[in-house]
Amino acid sequence: MVLCSAFRHHVRCACRALPAHKALGPVSGPQGVSEMASPYIHIHTVAVEWGHSDPAGIVFYPHFFAYFDSATWEMFYSAGLSLETMRAKYGCIGIPLVDAQASFLSPCRFRDILTIESRITAVTEKTFTVQHAVRNAEREAVKGREVRIWGIVHPDDPQRLKAAPLPPEVRQALGG
Repeated sequence: MVLCSAFRHHVRCACRALPAHKALGPVSGPQGVSEMASPYIHIHTVAVEWGHSDPAGIVFYPHFFAYFDSATWEMFYSAGLSLETMRAKYGCIGIPLVDAQASFLSPCRFRDILTIESRITAVTEKTFTVQHAVRNAEREAVKGREVRIWGIVHPDDPQRLKAAPLPPEVRQALGG
């Protein structure tokens, strides 16, 4: 396991790929959606801190969205796609969030160790979806979903962002 750069000492990351015989490969989805049954799963571990909890002692829900964001970025970094690499090689200036959702199934508390499994599950022409499954010990605690874009500088206005297709090399690096 390597030390995670996102949260320093209290978060550790590891990633793994499912065995090839369990990988389903891409399937064609509705209306230009390519569903990725990605064999690449990134595992991100979070130690819940005191400041993440509300007065009831449960993790205050917005922190899960921060955990998802860190898990997504660490998935990209672990696949060799640092922001610097994405900028230099592909002209990408970021992967901004355009939609997010979470279902809270079981409470998480101060000092719990959460494991977040993340993978890309769908790619459209201009967006990709990252699914997150948060486990607290043996329980499934939270299910999350992020829809993001591959952002490039708008050709007509350098102050604006434009969604672009996820490059094939990037899809391949992330298991698609």
